[in-house]
Amino acid sequence: MPRLFELTEDNNPNTANRISFGRAGIAALNMTFANLLTWLNNNLTFPTAVFNTEIIEIGDWDMNTDPSIDVAHGLSDFTKIRRISVVIRSDANSAIIGLESANQTNAKPRGAITSTDATNVKLFRETGGGFDNALFSATSFNRGWIVIDHIS
Repeated sequence: MPRLFELTEDNNPNTANRISFGRAGIAALNMTFANLLTWLNNNLTFPTAVFNTEIIEIGDWDMNTDPSIDVAHGLSDFTKIRRISVVIRSDANSAIIGLESANQTNAKPRGAITSTDATNVKLFRETGGGFDNALFSATSFNRGWIVIDHIS
């Protein structure tokens, strides 16, 4: 079986150990360990941004009465947001449903994230949609969560 890399050592203190990449006889790359480290440092790139996730409670939202809500995201720079998703929970806490998921009866979206600005994520439920009913009207508990992925 061909080797991906092979170490060549000798006992001569005047020569450096070498490492070969590839198959013998087929354009193998042969270099010293010092040269390998230099090559790796010059050819490998590492991400400079850190990816973070924030989970924010929506809070009270009577979706049957109020078609929209603004929820403060608390981020210092909203332009670093890369993705937002929202899940809604029913009054009985028997279901967690994506805000933008399709209604089973008519395949229309139940709601949307309408915009995000320097302060808020703006959520909207579709009139006559799956969240516009008494199963999503209770208050005094958290209606669901906003998940924000952002870079720092």
